[in-house]
Amino acid sequence: VYRDAHLTADFDAVAIHVDGSPIRLTRREFELLQCLVEHRNRVLSRDRLLERVWGYDHTIETRSVDVHVGRLRAKLGTAGEQIETVVGLGYRFIGA
Repeated sequence: VYRDAHLTADFDAVAIHVDGSPIRLTRREFELLQCLVEHRNRVLSRDRLLERVWGYDHTIETRSVDVHVGRLRAKLGTAGEQIETVVGLGYRFIGA
């Protein structure tokens, strides 16, 4: 279980809450959040995220990571601000 000021994520129970309210995520969004949180404070490249979340299918564009991150940020609201874009490198989840 991961907890901070806004986000509570119980990855075993597949339960995400932001500011106490439950958030519904798609399977890919959930797996993306889990990967980012598990590697928090470290930059993960788009290729690395594709490999870990999608199993790296060469037909998937690395930009689809950007689309999923955008949707995830929107759903997470205030907690979505913890997903930082590191220009030219990838994404990082800032957390405790």
